[in-house]
Amino acid sequence: MASPEANTSASTAEVNAVSSLAEPSASTKSTHSTAESSQTSTNTSDGEDERRSRSNSRSLRPALGPRKPSGTMIIPADHPDVEGKDEEYPPHDARAMSPRRSSADTDKMVEETRRIVESHALEKQSGINALIEKIENVKTDHDQLHRNNLALQDYIGGLHRSMSRTALGQGRRN
Repeated sequence: MASPEANTSASTAEVNAVSSLAEPSASTKSTHSTAESSQTSTNTSDGEDERRSRSNSRSLRPALGPRKPSGTMIIPADHPDVEGKDEEYPPHDARAMSPRRSSADTDKMVEETRRIVESHALEKQSGINALIEKIENVKTDHDQLHRNNLALQDYIGGLHRSMSRTALGQGRRN
């Protein structure tokens, strides 16, 4: 067993080692080559001292506080965060959609939904009919323009032919 003087010198060595780890001294701030040369001579004894001081410094750390268990949390039924079982919901709330509604209520909802869907379908159908009518008008306008274009081409072709004939006829007379 070690003497009390050895324990005191060991504890001062521990304090020095811990302080040297926390703040580098001026000697450790010197160039790498001088630190390397000084370490080679005391490498074995310093390494053993550091290991001892580290193991002793672990025992000097404060103990951790008690940990809370990570099991299931049990909350009493009367706790304010627990929702009540018999809550009332507004009629259009999704949580109110349950078998608690009477068949008359569901029939009323079905009829209302059917009326809404039919009105939307009629609106869409009238929009489609208006588009079809516009498309037919554009087609008739296109066909009329096409016929007029052909008539103009024939007229221009006739003018061109008649001008070329007159130009040829005048050329022969000169």
